[in-house]
Amino acid sequence: MKVFITGGTGFVGPHIVKRVLEKGHKVVLLVRPGSEHKCPRHKNLRIASGDVLDRKGLALAMEGCDAAIHLVGIIREQKYRGVTFERLHDEATRNAVASAERAGIKRFLHMSALGTRAHAESMYHETKYRGELAVKASRLDWTIFRPSLIFGPGDKSINLFARIIHTSPMFPMFGRQDAKVRPVFVEDVARAFATALTRRDSIGKTYELCGPKEYTYRELFGTIAGLVGRRVAFVPVPHIIGWFISGFLGWIPLFPITKDQFIMINENNTCTATATKKAAKELGLELSSLEEEFPAYSPYAKKPEERTFS
Repeated sequence: MKVFITGGTGFVGPHIVKRVLEKGHKVVLLVRPGSEHKCPRHKNLRIASGDVLDRKGLALAMEGCDAAIHLVGIIREQKYRGVTFERLHDEATRNAVASAERAGIKRFLHMSALGTRAHAESMYHETKYRGELAVKASRLDWTIFRPSLIFGPGDKSINLFARIIHTSPMFPMFGRQDAKVRPVFVEDVARAFATALTRRDSIGKTYELCGPKEYTYRELFGTIAGLVGRRVAFVPVPHIIGWFISGFLGWIPLFPITKDQFIMINENNTCTATATKKAAKELGLELSSLEEEFPAYSPYAKKPEERTFS
């Protein structure tokens, strides 16, 4: 099978590309000009220079492919560069769907997010939902994935928390401490995509992808502190202050939290145990926990004998 992949140079993308190649498929990877250096070299990998916002060019790049995996997404906007949720989650997905139909592609796998729903307070979830609507309204044989917080090499969430804990005696906790999250390992997400690609019984389904263990955010930060081997003072930030700070400073690239992210960390980001087991069973996943995988990939992880728990 020849598989067209968008968003293959981000955090999750390279893991999915690798897994798809390992299954023996050929891959056509859409890459924006200037980002070719981020791509791996493989005899069955071809680079297609283009932009997911260019519908005509996208359809041409997809010609001859049997399936498409659409991964393009952002976690924070850069409006001054035109990088917005509206363009990258909604418009880009509509382009990918229309281009796939025009190119004669039938199989379509789409990366969404847990918490995606109509009339969501966060624009991240709202625009992800619009993208899902475009996929479901298509003539494609689609499968949608909604992962919880994804962790693994190069992640910008768990590793960000670990860096703050590693370098600071205090850790500011924005949002609800009792909100629940079930982090999922990036390799498990990649395996889910690669497996579903040829599974007819996954067509027309939306899978929630979560890890084996559920945490409150307070428990998650404490677990990370233990894995880093640091004792830190967790300082809850009052809701009104967090709301104001994230709205006032969230547009600054180096500031750790945006207004949209503040909204999301006040919500649960977890699957039911039933949904977790269902996805794992149908896709043949053996889910990895944060405690198992973090020490192997994070530069902030300490050796087991050096760890303390907060």
